[in-house]
Amino acid sequence: MTGPEQRDAGEPARHRVRRPVRVRRAVRQHVLSVLAVMLVVAGVVTWQVDRRATGQAEEAAVGHVRSVALGLALPLTSQDLAEDADWRDRLAAAVDPQLRDGTIVAVHVWERLDASTGRFLWSTSDRTGTRLPLGGAAVALDTDQAVVDRLSDGSESEGPALPNLYEIYLPFADGTGTRYVLEVYKPFVEFDQTRFRLLRDWLPVSLLGVLIVGLVTLPLSLRLTRAVAAAERERTLFADRALRARADEHRRISEVLHERTVQDLSAIRLWLDAARRRPAPPEISATLDRASDLLAHDVHELRELLGGGEGTEWRDDDLAPALAGWLSELPGGAGVRTELPADPLPLHDPAVAVAFRVVKEAVRNAVKHAGADTVTVTVRGKPSGLVAEIGDDGVGIDPQAPAGLGLRLIRHVAADAGGRVRIAARPGGGTLVRLELPRTTAT
Repeated sequence: MTGPEQRDAGEPARHRVRRPVRVRRAVRQHVLSVLAVMLVVAGVVTWQVDRRATGQAEEAAVGHVRSVALGLALPLTSQDLAEDADWRDRLAAAVDPQLRDGTIVAVHVWERLDASTGRFLWSTSDRTGTRLPLGGAAVALDTDQAVVDRLSDGSESEGPALPNLYEIYLPFADGTGTRYVLEVYKPFVEFDQTRFRLLRDWLPVSLLGVLIVGLVTLPLSLRLTRAVAAAERERTLFADRALRARADEHRRISEVLHERTVQDLSAIRLWLDAARRRPAPPEISATLDRASDLLAHDVHELRELLGGGEGTEWRDDDLAPALAGWLSELPGGAGVRTELPADPLPLHDPAVAVAFRVVKEAVRNAVKHAGADTVTVTVRGKPSGLVAEIGDDGVGIDPQAPAGLGLRLIRHVAADAGGRVRIAARPGGGTLVRLELPRTTAT
Protein backbone atom coordinates (compact mmCIF):
# COMPACT_ATOMS: atom_id res chain seq x y z
CA MET A 1 0.00 0.00 0.00
CA THR A 2 1.58 3.28 -1.12
CA GLY A 3 0.68 6.91 -1.66
CA PRO A 4 -1.98 8.72 0.36
CA GLU A 5 -3.42 5.46 1.68
CA GLN A 6 -0.09 4.54 3.25
CA ARG A 7 0.29 7.96 4.83
CA ASP A 8 -3.25 7.79 6.20
CA ALA A 9 -2.57 4.39 7.74
CA GLY A 10 0.53 5.68 9.52
CA GLU A 11 -1.09 8.92 10.56
CA PRO A 12 -2.26 9.19 14.18
CA ALA A 13 -5.94 8.40 14.64
CA ARG A 14 -6.56 11.78 16.25
CA HIS A 15 -5.81 13.46 12.89
CA ARG A 16 -7.99 11.10 10.89
CA VAL A 17 -11.06 11.68 13.05
CA ARG A 18 -10.69 15.42 12.67
CA ARG A 19 -11.11 15.36 8.91
CA PRO A 20 -14.93 15.41 9.08
CA VAL A 21 -14.59 18.36 11.46
CA ARG A 22 -12.50 20.19 8.88
CA VAL A 23 -15.05 19.40 6.16
CA ARG A 24 -17.94 20.65 8.30
CA ARG A 25 -15.97 23.77 9.13
CA ALA A 26 -15.22 24.37 5.45
CA VAL A 27 -18.90 23.94 4.53
CA ARG A 28 -19.93 26.31 7.33
CA GLN A 29 -17.39 28.93 6.23
CA HIS A 30 -18.49 28.59 2.62
CA VAL A 31 -22.15 29.03 3.55
CA LEU A 32 -21.32 32.06 5.68
CA SER A 33 -19.31 33.53 2.81
CA VAL A 34 -22.19 33.02 0.38
CA LEU A 35 -24.61 34.63 2.84
CA ALA A 36 -22.24 37.57 3.28
CA VAL A 37 -22.02 38.02 -0.49
CA MET A 38 -25.81 37.80 -0.75
CA LEU A 39 -26.16 40.52 1.87
CA VAL A 40 -23.71 42.73 -0.01
CA VAL A 41 -25.49 42.09 -3.32
CA ALA A 42 -28.87 42.79 -1.71
CA GLY A 43 -27.51 46.07 -0.35
CA VAL A 44 -26.08 47.10 -3.72
CA VAL A 45 -29.24 46.12 -5.59
CA THR A 46 -31.43 47.97 -3.08
CA TRP A 47 -29.25 51.06 -3.41
CA GLN A 48 -29.40 50.97 -7.20
CA VAL A 49 -33.14 50.29 -7.11
CA ASP A 50 -33.64 53.28 -4.83
CA ARG A 51 -31.73 55.49 -7.25
CA ARG A 52 -33.60 54.22 -10.27
CA ALA A 53 -36.95 54.30 -8.49
CA THR A 54 -36.33 57.88 -7.43
CA GLY A 55 -35.53 58.91 -10.98
CA GLN A 56 -38.48 57.10 -12.53
CA ALA A 57 -40.88 58.24 -9.81
CA GLU A 58 -39.79 61.85 -10.18
CA GLU A 59 -40.27 61.73 -13.95
CA ALA A 60 -43.72 60.22 -13.55
CA ALA A 61 -44.71 62.62 -10.77
CA VAL A 62 -43.47 65.69 -12.63
CA GLY A 63 -45.30 64.67 -15.78
CA HIS A 64 -48.49 63.98 -13.85
CA VAL A 65 -48.45 67.20 -11.84
CA ARG A 66 -47.80 69.18 -15.00
CA SER A 67 -50.80 67.62 -16.70
CA VAL A 68 -52.99 68.29 -13.66
CA ALA A 69 -51.87 71.91 -13.49
CA LEU A 70 -52.42 72.42 -17.21
CA GLY A 71 -55.87 70.84 -16.98
CA LEU A 72 -56.83 73.26 -14.22
CA ALA A 73 -55.24 76.37 -15.72
CA LEU A 74 -56.40 75.94 -19.31
CA PRO A 75 -60.06 76.99 -18.72
CA LEU A 76 -58.84 80.10 -16.90
CA THR A 77 -56.89 81.40 -19.89
CA SER A 78 -60.02 82.40 -21.81
CA GLN A 79 -61.65 84.39 -19.02
CA ASP A 80 -61.26 87.79 -17.44
CA LEU A 81 -60.59 86.72 -13.87
CA ALA A 82 -61.05 90.26 -12.58
CA GLU A 83 -64.61 90.53 -14.01
CA ASP A 84 -65.80 86.92 -13.82
CA ALA A 85 -66.98 86.17 -10.28
CA ASP A 86 -67.87 82.54 -11.08
CA TRP A 87 -64.38 81.29 -12.06
CA ARG A 88 -63.62 80.35 -8.45
CA ASP A 89 -66.68 78.09 -8.31
CA ARG A 90 -65.78 76.44 -11.58
CA LEU A 91 -62.16 75.92 -10.46
CA ALA A 92 -63.37 74.46 -7.14
CA ALA A 93 -65.66 72.05 -8.99
CA ALA A 94 -62.71 70.86 -11.07
CA VAL A 95 -60.36 70.57 -8.07
CA ASP A 96 -62.69 68.85 -5.55
CA PRO A 97 -62.69 65.34 -7.15
CA GLN A 98 -58.87 65.28 -7.23
CA LEU A 99 -58.67 66.51 -3.66
CA ARG A 100 -61.03 63.74 -2.52
CA ASP A 101 -59.13 60.92 -4.24
CA GLY A 102 -55.76 62.28 -3.07
CA THR A 103 -54.34 63.03 -6.51
CA ILE A 104 -53.56 66.54 -5.28
CA VAL A 105 -53.63 67.97 -1.76
CA ALA A 106 -53.71 71.77 -2.26
CA VAL A 107 -54.17 74.39 -5.04
CA HIS A 108 -53.46 78.15 -4.97
CA VAL A 109 -53.88 80.90 -7.58
CA TRP A 110 -51.30 83.69 -7.18
CA GLU A 111 -51.60 87.35 -8.20
CA ARG A 112 -48.42 89.38 -8.31
CA LEU A 113 -48.46 92.61 -6.31
CA ASP A 114 -44.83 93.72 -6.73
CA ALA A 115 -41.43 92.24 -7.55
CA SER A 116 -41.34 89.93 -4.53
CA THR A 117 -44.83 89.85 -3.02
CA GLY A 118 -48.02 88.15 -4.13
CA ARG A 119 -51.51 87.38 -2.95
CA PHE A 120 -53.73 84.32 -3.06
CA LEU A 121 -56.69 85.08 -5.33
CA TRP A 122 -58.03 81.64 -4.51
CA SER A 123 -56.89 78.78 -2.24
CA THR A 124 -58.19 75.36 -1.19
CA SER A 125 -56.73 75.95 2.28
CA ASP A 126 -58.97 78.94 3.15
CA ARG A 127 -56.11 81.38 2.65
CA THR A 128 -57.70 83.52 -0.09
CA GLY A 129 -56.43 87.10 0.13
CA THR A 130 -53.27 86.19 2.08
CA ARG A 131 -50.19 88.22 1.12
CA LEU A 132 -46.97 86.18 0.92
CA PRO A 133 -43.52 86.29 -0.65
CA LEU A 134 -43.78 85.00 -4.20
CA GLY A 135 -40.89 82.52 -3.97
CA GLY A 136 -41.17 79.96 -6.76
CA ALA A 137 -44.12 81.88 -8.24
CA ALA A 138 -41.78 84.80 -8.98
CA VAL A 139 -39.40 82.47 -10.86
CA ALA A 140 -42.30 81.07 -12.91
CA LEU A 141 -43.53 84.58 -13.79
CA ASP A 142 -40.06 85.88 -14.66
CA THR A 143 -39.10 82.88 -16.83
CA ASP A 144 -42.60 82.08 -18.14
CA GLN A 145 -41.71 78.42 -17.42
CA ALA A 146 -43.25 75.90 -15.04
CA VAL A 147 -41.18 75.39 -11.84
CA VAL A 148 -41.32 71.95 -10.13
CA ASP A 149 -39.83 71.34 -6.65
CA ARG A 150 -39.71 68.22 -4.50
CA LEU A 151 -40.32 69.00 -0.82
CA SER A 152 -39.23 66.56 1.89
CA ASP A 153 -41.33 68.51 4.40
CA GLY A 154 -44.55 70.30 3.49
CA SER A 155 -43.82 72.98 6.08
CA GLU A 156 -41.14 74.33 3.75
CA SER A 157 -43.76 76.02 1.58
CA GLU A 158 -47.42 77.02 1.47
CA GLY A 159 -48.64 73.44 1.11
CA PRO A 160 -49.82 70.98 3.77
CA ALA A 161 -47.32 69.66 6.35
CA LEU A 162 -46.88 66.29 4.63
CA PRO A 163 -43.61 64.60 3.71
CA ASN A 164 -42.56 63.99 0.11
CA LEU A 165 -44.66 66.48 -1.83
CA TYR A 166 -44.23 67.84 -5.36
CA GLU A 167 -44.88 71.56 -5.78
CA ILE A 168 -45.46 73.05 -9.25
CA TYR A 169 -45.80 76.74 -10.17
CA LEU A 170 -47.47 77.08 -13.60
CA PRO A 171 -47.67 80.63 -15.07
CA PHE A 172 -50.71 81.50 -17.27
CA ALA A 173 -52.50 84.59 -18.60
CA ASP A 174 -56.25 85.14 -18.56
CA GLY A 175 -58.34 86.45 -21.40
CA THR A 176 -57.13 90.03 -20.84
CA GLY A 177 -53.43 89.06 -20.79
CA THR A 178 -53.06 89.53 -17.04
CA ARG A 179 -50.54 87.03 -15.76
CA TYR A 180 -51.15 84.71 -12.79
CA VAL A 181 -49.58 81.59 -11.32
CA LEU A 182 -51.37 78.31 -10.53
CA GLU A 183 -49.67 76.41 -7.64
CA VAL A 184 -50.45 72.69 -7.20
CA TYR A 185 -49.23 70.22 -4.52
CA LYS A 186 -49.10 66.50 -5.31
CA PRO A 187 -48.09 63.60 -3.00
CA PHE A 188 -44.96 61.70 -3.97
CA VAL A 189 -46.50 58.18 -4.10
CA GLU A 190 -44.91 56.90 -7.30
CA PHE A 191 -41.59 56.20 -5.55
CA ASP A 192 -42.90 53.40 -3.32
CA GLN A 193 -44.76 51.77 -6.20
CA THR A 194 -41.78 51.96 -8.55
CA ARG A 195 -39.34 50.78 -5.88
CA PHE A 196 -41.48 47.73 -5.06
CA ARG A 197 -41.75 46.80 -8.71
CA LEU A 198 -38.02 47.09 -9.33
CA LEU A 199 -37.13 45.12 -6.19
CA ARG A 200 -39.59 42.43 -7.17
CA ASP A 201 -37.98 42.14 -10.61
CA TRP A 202 -34.29 42.42 -9.75
CA LEU A 203 -33.59 41.32 -6.18
CA PRO A 204 -34.64 37.64 -6.50
CA VAL A 205 -32.65 37.28 -9.72
CA SER A 206 -29.51 38.76 -8.14
CA LEU A 207 -29.72 36.65 -4.97
CA LEU A 208 -30.49 33.51 -6.96
CA GLY A 209 -27.40 34.14 -9.10
CA VAL A 210 -25.20 34.41 -5.99
CA LEU A 211 -26.76 31.25 -4.55
CA ILE A 212 -26.12 29.30 -7.76
CA VAL A 213 -22.49 30.47 -7.84
CA GLY A 214 -22.13 29.42 -4.19
CA LEU A 215 -23.49 25.96 -4.89
CA VAL A 216 -21.30 25.55 -7.97
CA THR A 217 -18.14 26.60 -6.10
CA LEU A 218 -18.84 24.47 -2.99
CA PRO A 219 -17.07 21.35 -4.40
CA LEU A 220 -14.07 23.51 -5.33
CA SER A 221 -14.00 24.97 -1.81
CA LEU A 222 -14.09 21.49 -0.28
CA ARG A 223 -11.35 20.31 -2.63
CA LEU A 224 -9.16 23.26 -1.67
CA THR A 225 -9.86 22.61 2.01
CA ARG A 226 -8.78 19.00 1.67
CA ALA A 227 -5.65 20.04 -0.24
CA VAL A 228 -4.73 22.59 2.43
CA ALA A 229 -5.39 20.05 5.19
CA ALA A 230 -3.22 17.46 3.39
CA ALA A 231 -0.42 19.99 2.98
CA GLU A 232 -0.70 20.91 6.66
CA ARG A 233 -0.52 17.25 7.65
CA GLU A 234 2.53 16.76 5.47
CA ARG A 235 4.18 19.81 7.02
CA THR A 236 3.32 18.61 10.53
CA LEU A 237 4.65 15.12 9.89
CA PHE A 238 7.81 16.59 8.41
CA ALA A 239 8.27 18.82 11.48
CA ASP A 240 7.65 15.82 13.75
CA ARG A 241 10.23 13.73 11.87
CA ALA A 242 12.75 16.59 11.95
CA LEU A 243 12.38 17.08 15.68
CA ARG A 244 12.49 13.34 16.30
CA ALA A 245 15.69 13.12 14.26
CA ARG A 246 17.08 15.98 16.28
CA ALA A 247 16.14 14.21 19.50
CA ASP A 248 17.83 11.03 18.28
CA GLU A 249 20.92 13.02 17.40
CA HIS A 250 20.82 14.63 20.83
CA ARG A 251 20.72 11.21 22.46
CA ARG A 252 23.58 9.98 20.28
CA ILE A 253 25.70 13.02 21.15
CA SER A 254 24.78 12.57 24.81
CA GLU A 255 25.99 9.00 24.72
CA VAL A 256 29.24 10.01 23.07
CA LEU A 257 29.82 12.85 25.52
CA HIS A 258 28.91 10.68 28.49
CA GLU A 259 31.02 7.71 27.45
CA ARG A 260 34.03 9.62 26.19
CA THR A 261 34.20 13.30 27.03
CA VAL A 262 32.88 13.11 30.59
CA GLN A 263 35.06 10.11 31.32
CA ASP A 264 38.11 11.86 29.86
CA LEU A 265 37.40 15.03 31.88
CA SER A 266 36.96 12.95 35.02
CA ALA A 267 40.30 11.26 34.36
CA ILE A 268 41.98 14.65 33.87
CA ARG A 269 40.53 15.79 37.18
CA LEU A 270 41.99 12.70 38.89
CA TRP A 271 45.41 13.50 37.42
CA LEU A 272 45.07 17.08 38.66
CA ASP A 273 44.15 15.84 42.13
CA ALA A 274 47.18 13.56 42.10
CA ALA A 275 49.38 16.49 41.05
CA ARG A 276 47.91 18.63 43.84
CA ARG A 277 49.05 16.12 46.45
CA ARG A 278 52.70 16.45 45.41
CA PRO A 279 54.92 19.17 46.86
CA ALA A 280 54.84 22.30 44.68
CA PRO A 281 55.30 26.07 44.95
CA PRO A 282 52.22 27.90 46.37
CA GLU A 283 51.33 29.58 43.07
CA ILE A 284 51.30 26.24 41.21
CA SER A 285 49.19 24.62 43.96
CA ALA A 286 46.69 27.49 43.77
CA THR A 287 46.48 27.13 39.97
CA LEU A 288 45.93 23.39 40.24
CA ASP A 289 43.21 23.94 42.87
CA ARG A 290 41.34 26.42 40.63
CA ALA A 291 41.67 24.15 37.60
CA SER A 292 40.39 21.14 39.56
CA ASP A 293 37.42 23.06 40.98
CA LEU A 294 36.48 24.48 37.57
CA LEU A 295 36.75 21.08 35.95
CA ALA A 296 34.57 19.53 38.69
CA HIS A 297 31.92 22.21 38.16
CA ASP A 298 31.92 21.72 34.38
CA VAL A 299 31.70 17.93 34.69
CA HIS A 300 28.76 18.34 37.11
CA GLU A 301 26.88 20.70 34.74
CA LEU A 302 27.59 18.51 31.74
CA ARG A 303 26.22 15.44 33.52
CA GLU A 304 23.09 17.35 34.53
CA LEU A 305 22.59 18.52 30.96
CA LEU A 306 23.06 15.04 29.57
CA GLY A 307 20.71 13.61 32.20
CA GLY A 308 17.90 15.99 31.18
CA GLY A 309 17.58 14.74 27.63
CA GLU A 310 14.51 14.57 25.43
CA GLY A 311 13.61 10.94 25.88
CA THR A 312 10.33 11.62 27.67
CA GLU A 313 9.22 14.17 25.10
CA TRP A 314 8.40 11.61 22.47
CA ARG A 315 6.10 9.41 24.49
CA ASP A 316 2.54 9.44 23.21
CA ASP A 317 1.49 11.36 26.29
CA ASP A 318 0.11 14.72 27.39
CA LEU A 319 2.12 17.61 28.80
CA ALA A 320 0.40 17.53 32.19
CA PRO A 321 1.27 13.94 33.23
CA ALA A 322 4.72 14.18 31.63
CA LEU A 323 5.51 17.36 33.57
CA ALA A 324 4.10 15.89 36.78
CA GLY A 325 6.24 12.78 36.36
CA TRP A 326 9.38 14.81 35.72
CA LEU A 327 8.74 17.07 38.73
CA SER A 328 8.23 14.04 40.97
CA GLU A 329 11.80 12.94 40.16
CA LEU A 330 13.35 16.42 40.43
CA PRO A 331 14.81 17.31 43.86
CA GLY A 332 12.73 20.26 45.06
CA GLY A 333 10.11 19.68 42.38
CA ALA A 334 7.35 19.20 44.96
CA GLY A 335 7.25 22.99 45.50
CA VAL A 336 6.49 23.74 41.83
CA ARG A 337 2.89 24.81 41.16
CA THR A 338 1.51 24.25 37.65
CA GLU A 339 -1.42 25.86 35.85
CA LEU A 340 -2.20 24.00 32.63
CA PRO A 341 -5.23 24.23 30.31
CA ALA A 342 -8.02 21.68 30.59
CA ASP A 343 -7.63 20.72 26.92
CA PRO A 344 -4.89 18.16 26.27
CA LEU A 345 -1.51 19.32 25.00
CA PRO A 346 -0.06 16.20 23.33
CA LEU A 347 3.69 15.88 23.28
CA HIS A 348 3.61 14.76 19.66
CA ASP A 349 2.98 18.46 18.88
CA PRO A 350 6.48 19.91 18.28
CA ALA A 351 5.52 23.21 19.93
CA VAL A 352 4.43 21.37 23.09
CA ALA A 353 7.64 19.33 23.05
CA VAL A 354 9.75 22.48 22.85
CA ALA A 355 7.70 24.10 25.61
CA PHE A 356 8.33 21.02 27.77
CA ARG A 357 12.10 21.34 27.25
CA VAL A 358 12.12 25.05 28.09
CA VAL A 359 9.94 24.53 31.17
CA LYS A 360 12.24 21.80 32.45
CA GLU A 361 15.37 23.87 32.00
CA ALA A 362 13.82 27.01 33.56
CA VAL A 363 12.44 25.06 36.54
CA ARG A 364 15.79 23.30 37.05
CA ASN A 365 17.58 26.66 37.10
CA ALA A 366 15.06 28.15 39.55
CA VAL A 367 15.23 25.18 41.94
CA LYS A 368 18.98 24.52 41.87
CA HIS A 369 20.59 27.89 41.23
CA ALA A 370 18.12 30.66 42.18
CA GLY A 371 17.31 29.42 45.68
CA ALA A 372 13.56 29.79 44.96
CA ASP A 373 10.98 28.69 47.51
CA THR A 374 8.07 28.88 45.06
CA VAL A 375 8.05 28.22 41.31
CA THR A 376 4.93 28.64 39.17
CA VAL A 377 4.54 27.15 35.70
CA THR A 378 1.70 28.44 33.50
CA VAL A 379 0.99 27.14 30.00
CA ARG A 380 -1.76 28.55 27.77
CA GLY A 381 -2.77 27.28 24.37
CA LYS A 382 -3.98 29.75 21.73
CA PRO A 383 -5.08 29.25 18.10
CA SER A 384 -1.86 30.91 16.99
CA GLY A 385 0.50 29.10 19.33
CA LEU A 386 1.58 28.40 22.91
CA VAL A 387 2.60 30.69 25.76
CA ALA A 388 4.52 29.32 28.75
CA GLU A 389 5.56 31.35 31.79
CA ILE A 390 7.90 30.16 34.57
CA GLY A 391 8.14 32.48 37.54
CA ASP A 392 10.11 32.09 40.77
CA ASP A 393 10.81 34.06 43.96
CA GLY A 394 14.53 33.36 43.96
CA VAL A 395 17.52 35.68 43.96
CA GLY A 396 16.73 36.96 40.49
CA ILE A 397 19.14 37.63 37.65
CA ASP A 398 21.89 40.16 37.26
CA PRO A 399 21.33 42.01 33.96
CA GLN A 400 25.07 42.78 33.77
CA ALA A 401 26.17 39.18 34.27
CA PRO A 402 26.68 36.90 31.23
CA ALA A 403 23.94 34.36 30.60
CA GLY A 404 24.61 30.91 31.93
CA LEU A 405 24.47 27.65 30.02
CA GLY A 406 20.83 27.00 30.94
CA LEU A 407 19.58 30.39 29.75
CA ARG A 408 21.56 30.14 26.52
CA LEU A 409 20.06 26.71 25.95
CA ILE A 410 16.53 28.04 26.48
CA ARG A 411 17.02 30.85 23.97
CA HIS A 412 18.61 28.50 21.44
CA VAL A 413 15.80 25.93 21.65
CA ALA A 414 13.09 28.62 21.34
CA ALA A 415 14.78 30.28 18.36
CA ASP A 416 15.14 26.94 16.55
CA ALA A 417 11.38 26.39 16.95
CA GLY A 418 10.52 29.85 15.55
CA GLY A 419 9.59 31.27 18.94
CA ARG A 420 11.02 33.80 21.33
CA VAL A 421 11.95 33.95 25.02
CA ARG A 422 11.92 36.91 27.38
CA ILE A 423 13.80 36.59 30.67
CA ALA A 424 13.26 39.42 33.12
CA ALA A 425 13.25 40.19 36.83
CA ARG A 426 9.89 39.91 38.60
CA PRO A 427 8.57 42.82 40.66
CA GLY A 428 9.34 42.02 44.28
CA GLY A 429 12.18 39.62 43.45
CA GLY A 430 12.71 36.54 41.39
CA THR A 431 12.76 35.80 37.68
CA LEU A 432 10.08 35.42 35.02
CA VAL A 433 10.74 33.39 31.87
CA ARG A 434 8.12 33.87 29.12
CA LEU A 435 8.12 31.59 26.07
CA GLU A 436 6.00 32.25 22.95
CA LEU A 437 5.84 29.55 20.28
CA PRO A 438 3.89 29.27 17.01
CA ARG A 439 1.64 26.22 16.65
CA THR A 440 2.91 23.61 14.18
CA THR A 441 0.22 20.94 14.38
CA ALA A 442 -3.06 21.42 12.48
CA THR A 443 -6.15 21.39 14.64
